Amino acid sequence: ALAAARSAHGNEMAVIAFVGRHAGGLQGELGDTDTLLAVPHERAARVLEFHLIMLHCLCDAIDLQLLGEQDSA
Repeated sequence: ALAAARSAHGNEMAVIAFVGRHAGGLQGELGDTDTLLAVPHERAARVLEFHLIMLHCLCDAIDLQLLGEQDSA
């Protein structure tokens, strides 16, 4: 993850980092335009569940921004 963040920054890209309780050295690598989405839990299954929910919410927000419509469900 740290190498991916450095590579993204080298290509002038922003980073959205999905992490668990311990972000490792990643937190110090992120800048002002980056976003850290941390789930403060020890169990990997719980962290993954929340990451999936956050990812779906992010996709919905992008759809709304790009397409201007919401899912009717």
